[in-house]
Amino acid sequence: MMNSIKLLKFLLILVLSSTISYSQTITKDSDLTFPGVISDSNTIIVVTPSMNGFAAEFEFQSDPSTAVTVTVEGGGVPTCEIITGGGWLSDWFSNLMCEWNNTGITFRDFTFGGDLNTNGTGTTDSILGRLNIKIGGTADIPGGALSGEFQDNLTLRVTGSGINETISFLARIISSSNLSITIAKGIEFPITEQLPSSQNIVVSASDPGAAVFHVIGDPYDSITASLPSSASITNGSNVITLNTFLFGGGFNTSGNGTLDNEGNITGYIGATANVPANPSAGTYTGTITLTVVRN
Repeated sequence: MMNSIKLLKFLLILVLSSTISYSQTITKDSDLTFPGVISDSNTIIVVTPSMNGFAAEFEFQSDPSTAVTVTVEGGGVPTCEIITGGGWLSDWFSNLMCEWNNTGITFRDFTFGGDLNTNGTGTTDSILGRLNIKIGGTADIPGGALSGEFQDNLTLRVTGSGINETISFLARIISSSNLSITIAKGIEFPITEQLPSSQNIVVSASDPGAAVFHVIGDPYDSITASLPSSASITNGSNVITLNTFLFGGGFNTSGNGTLDNEGNITGYIGATANVPANPSAGTYTGTITLTVVRN
């Protein structure tokens, strides 16, 4: 009989100890990141909560089946961080001008997703007490905004019965200016003698006859210049093919280069002219498209 009483008391203790109280925590998985934008025209960028890799994401932990409300505090005009790399004096001046100018970029209209309703309310799950939180928003970028990385410190707040938890996160965007390309001169091949056999006439990127072009963009931008694999120059119905284009100047031979601390770079282009046997005399001309992209 005593053994039965002891067993009943032991089972009662097990049942009472099965009640679990969860701590209230918020864990940040990612910040709110807007895709990079060219700032030459007014632009509105919207990140929805479902855009993985861009939306901010968090996990809230509390007691199971707990109703909460999520809000975002902050927003407005972010701080400007000029992309650095030109030495301490150049970087200091660039950041000073960045803060002195009114960039006009704003972050606003934060939206909710994950396990939340669109109004920011939700309930932790009934077993583990977890709640997935995703935050989207809108960025306004006026035309001509300064180039650089802009970011704002925001606060995520979770409230409910006995709950008032916060965590900081960033909203950020990179604004860039368009690249500008100017052709100073085209490729000029030397006067070539007519021969009974074909010949290849080469102008290297370091020769005086090389084409010259200038690119203007954001300081320290990595860019790539490219040309079609071949082109033609003509004299009436007569055709000479050009190929083996090579770059020089501020670019490597493949066309890769980096803008300097003022956002400038000069490039040169050489090529090979495949002159056929017994070509018709005269001047051969043509055009080719140079493409420069930001990496």
